[in-house]
Amino acid sequence: QSSRVWLVSGGQWRSEGRRPEGRGRSVAVRSRPPGRVASRSRALEAMHLLCHALLAAGAAAKLNLRAGGASFPAAMYQDVTFAYSFRKPASASADISYHSVGSSAGKRWIKDGTQRCEDDVRPCVTLDWAASDSLLTESDYAAQPDLQMFPTLAGAVVPIFNLPNHTEGEGQDLLLTPTLVSKIFRGAVTRWDHPEIVSINPLLALPAERILLCVRADGSGTTEIFKKALSAFEQEFKEQVGADSGTRWGLANVTRRRLNSGVATYVAHTPYSLGYSVLAEAESAGLPFAALLKGDHRVRASPTSVAYALAELGLEIGNEREVLTADVHNALGLMAWPICGYTYLVMRTDPLPAEVPGSSLETRRAVVDFWRWFYTDPQGVVARLAAKNGFAPLPPIVSEKVLPFLLKSIRWQGVPVALPEPKPSLTVVGPVWLSSAFEQLGIIYEQDPHSNAETSYAVVKDGKQELFWRCSARAASGTALTVWGELDCGGDDDDDDDDEAAAPSPPPAIGSVVVTAEAWEAVASGDEGVATLPLAAVAIGVAYTLVPCRANRTCADGEGASEPLVLDAFAIGRLCSGEIRTWDDDYLVSLNPWLVGVGTVPIVLQVEPSTSDTMAALRDKLQALGQLTEPDGAFCPAAH
Repeated sequence: QSSRVWLVSGGQWRSEGRRPEGRGRSVAVRSRPPGRVASRSRALEAMHLLCHALLAAGAAAKLNLRAGGASFPAAMYQDVTFAYSFRKPASASADISYHSVGSSAGKRWIKDGTQRCEDDVRPCVTLDWAASDSLLTESDYAAQPDLQMFPTLAGAVVPIFNLPNHTEGEGQDLLLTPTLVSKIFRGAVTRWDHPEIVSINPLLALPAERILLCVRADGSGTTEIFKKALSAFEQEFKEQVGADSGTRWGLANVTRRRLNSGVATYVAHTPYSLGYSVLAEAESAGLPFAALLKGDHRVRASPTSVAYALAELGLEIGNEREVLTADVHNALGLMAWPICGYTYLVMRTDPLPAEVPGSSLETRRAVVDFWRWFYTDPQGVVARLAAKNGFAPLPPIVSEKVLPFLLKSIRWQGVPVALPEPKPSLTVVGPVWLSSAFEQLGIIYEQDPHSNAETSYAVVKDGKQELFWRCSARAASGTALTVWGELDCGGDDDDDDDDEAAAPSPPPAIGSVVVTAEAWEAVASGDEGVATLPLAAVAIGVAYTLVPCRANRTCADGEGASEPLVLDAFAIGRLCSGEIRTWDDDYLVSLNPWLVGVGTVPIVLQVEPSTSDTMAALRDKLQALGQLTEPDGAFCPAAH
């Protein structure tokens, strides 16, 4: 229980007592008294080296990025940034923390990290990027002309409610019309048993109770989306309440709570209440939400119904000033949810270093790398997480416009920070027994600074059939295949001179390579357009188990011979053709005298299918050696 520790300070060892309260953490090493420590110079030297190693490891740690803003996409961003931290290689990733503080706070904090917050109590937090569902104003753009918004996802805002004894199920949805939602939230409809609500919910026992409204207390993009939709539904709401992100609700009697989680918590614990929240928040809290009646058709909020709204309203994005925003509320299609909106990434595109304390070229580049991964979504992770959290990804026509604009816009001291596109992927497909070798080759190859692709290996059962399938699947097109990740199989063999419209064959792209175990001569004369190269010589082994001889170990049968099993090409050929079927076969015994006395024990062959690359190569080799007598049945029949 020593109360003294030894610390490394400036390369010197020194003794310290208990660390004073309020200081930062330090690494303490329990030690022996100084006299005995001095006699352990090797131990001290080792500890010194360890400290240097720890410092070096800390210097090579991932970048830590800070983001914050809208609570609307908070759960999605927290999920997707967590997934990004596991991206390979790990050195290419960054650790990103997202703080759900509301759209207004996010926009305020990204504008200028040197400004103090409006409450003048604490300095504004410096963010590497912000998120907002509410739009920047003309005054925002005038104050910081390099502010930019980039749409990332689209989501639904839903009316959430708490009706005691209400059970969800077929035909049990609470139905509201768009206009009725507007009337409720401006205070024109105040009771659950109002005739307009009862008339469209004949199967529900609606209580004779006042509707307790709950809204956001903070500046909120969720509120802006909700108010914009309600203003589009009804002119009176637009005039009395408005379509901004503020907290004014006209004549309605409301309770206010911060963030979507605050509104959801209030509704969950307050009978007869009605509020609004993002779809993911409602679903995670287990809160029922109203469906909307559009004509005679009811529509529920979902990623699919949001996607319908985007297809109707969200494809035309941007204007003459390259402000990439669009309103997608009040979609009229019967399948489209009308209360939804884009959520946006908000960044300063080229701030002065003094305006963003803590930022650097590295942090700006790390932000761009994250969003490039987000928009391209190479493994489909973002799309799956979006669906899980109730969001719809951007339509391709939108994302194809947004990403290039982002890559060219984000700068550091006037220079774009985006690096060239990541290396393309090279996929090798072949038999399982080559996987280990190719995985090791891939690691070595990718570490070479001159390598031009990232590699992977996929196991297939029949390489020759895989080669045929990849080429024949595209043969009807009449043009060379140019899709990344596929094999360039060349053009059509049809030499029709009249076909002037046939496209010229582009240069081969890095795609996939099919590795087979076919003999070189068998593949070298393949179809035109398929390049075939010899790769390696492969040994095919024969493993065996015979009690009391096990797993290729020497026989341990008392006084018996101690030699392992010996086979030659002739014996293997006769085994595969079914001519040798028992362990006491005369030819086997002639090669292995220790098998005398084993008895008529059946030989059970465990082999790959006779059509596999391995077995085809074995059959061809045995035939070439003249050591295979083909039986009436298949080569190496499963029966034996």
